[in-house]
Amino acid sequence: MSEAVISETPQAAISALLKALGITEVFFVDDLFAKNVNLADVQAAQLSLTSEKVKELIGAAELNLPEDKDVRRQEFDRFWNTQSADIQLTIGRRLLAATGEGDSVRPEDAIAAEALADVIGKERLRALSPQEWAAQRDAIIAKAKTGGSLLLFDQDLRAGDGTATGGMMIIAQVLAGQDIGSMMCGLLTHTVQMANESEAWQSLAKAHGVSVDHFIVIAKENLKVDPMQFARMLKLVALLPDCREMKTCVHQIFIDSASEAAKQVDAIDVFDFEHAVLRVANDEGMWEPDMLFRLFGIFQRTELLRRSYTDQKLEQVTRKLRAISNIPTDSPGKPKPSTWKLQQRDMYESGEHINRLHLPIEIGDVFSKTDGNATKHYILLGQPCDLMVRPNGERRPKVTHVLLGEVQAVEKPSRYDEIIPYFADDPASRHYVRFKRIHSVPIIVLDLCVFNQDGVARLPETCPERLTPAWCARHTEIKKRLTNLIAEYDKFGNGKAADNILTTLRSSLFEMFPPVVGKDGLFRPTLETIAGNRTLTFNCARVKRLHRSRAAALALYYASCFSRPAFDRDLGEGDDTGAG
Repeated sequence: MSEAVISETPQAAISALLKALGITEVFFVDDLFAKNVNLADVQAAQLSLTSEKVKELIGAAELNLPEDKDVRRQEFDRFWNTQSADIQLTIGRRLLAATGEGDSVRPEDAIAAEALADVIGKERLRALSPQEWAAQRDAIIAKAKTGGSLLLFDQDLRAGDGTATGGMMIIAQVLAGQDIGSMMCGLLTHTVQMANESEAWQSLAKAHGVSVDHFIVIAKENLKVDPMQFARMLKLVALLPDCREMKTCVHQIFIDSASEAAKQVDAIDVFDFEHAVLRVANDEGMWEPDMLFRLFGIFQRTELLRRSYTDQKLEQVTRKLRAISNIPTDSPGKPKPSTWKLQQRDMYESGEHINRLHLPIEIGDVFSKTDGNATKHYILLGQPCDLMVRPNGERRPKVTHVLLGEVQAVEKPSRYDEIIPYFADDPASRHYVRFKRIHSVPIIVLDLCVFNQDGVARLPETCPERLTPAWCARHTEIKKRLTNLIAEYDKFGNGKAADNILTTLRSSLFEMFPPVVGKDGLFRPTLETIAGNRTLTFNCARVKRLHRSRAAALALYYASCFSRPAFDRDLGEGDDTGAG
């Protein structure tokens, strides 16, 4: 199977697509193709028109249509019965359309049907009315399961004695079976516009209980406005069965690899278990199960590679998907993929996640101020090992301050700004870490964020459950230091004035002369009384975390930014090139 096909036209793209898939027939079910009309409705329509207009519309100038309605009805009935079914359908539609009763004759549907025949090819297209579909349903489905057919359905089938959502109902019925094989279904409709195809697809799938992996929604508007976009949507329909197959293969490989990895973890004897999972983890201040997950990941990664690269079924479906995907169907109207959020999720962990689990401070942790309408964020730069809290609740070497770089949306970045992609929820915004705006912050302030599920830098009276022994010791150490600090302020004016006056004095003193941990001015402390206990709260909260590898890259960019060589100003240049 070829890896790429050059497509200059929608017809060429679709032809290559259908050939690659082995599709010989494209079935399109639309009430436009209904093969009958109601004679009573046609009679009512012709009686409401002048006899001359009727004869003009049906092309029967010699027909006698007197003024008497009963006689006229008999004459028309006699004429009707002498015509073939196809001519009856044409005559009936013309008369119904002329009187505004022609729901079965929607001009936009006729235009779309002609355009569809043009891009698909009349030799491949099988146009069916809802009644014809019902009669041939089982045979068509049987062939479609083998991948030899593509099924397209109009949504509004009311003119064919159906419903306004008849097409989607048929798709839901078709896909309700246990064995759908390589079935490919699409909803081709005027009820959806090009601009909201994706949203309509998700909504219809949810409303009718159908997986989005089993069908796709295509706007008929594509056929008129951007036929190449229609070819692209048709390609997505064709990709669905093999996408499902690939997911199924990978899912099974993942399960089998996890099972094998679990066996290898079970095989670790107690001597190695005690050393690697218990002692090493404890020395590093890690949670012991995290070390076990690390070992599981080592075994699973090996199994995933071995099984995936030797699975013939996965290789075959991958080749087929690649060949189809490489058929060019791009056009100016091609919508942007909605994978922006997926990439953001790959790069960041949410504050809700890391704070609820009380995860330790790491490089890449992002903080913000909690007071006012602060828009700035600050990202932790540094060496990962230096941030690890050891069993005694301290770090080795002892760390008192860490660096936080400001993160801001910048229109014209300088050489001191490094982009941090996907930072905000607006894809149009571009955020940068500003290396000229680096703050040295007491690490004890950031450590406080670990103890609170809202991520706020506050000292709780008791250490949260499920923290590692190292961080329990860290809580004890921080509590001791901050309790002693608060006690120094409480000594002020002891016994020399009323309690209410002392409280005011102490608060004023705290404001005028903040403790050492608050002197840097970035995050300021507040002395509070919570549940009868005096404690410190800083206007700081941890809000998200950048992936470690990218955070480490930022630290390298920061180091290289200030270690670059500086030369004397270039005298031959007219612009301000700078020396560094």
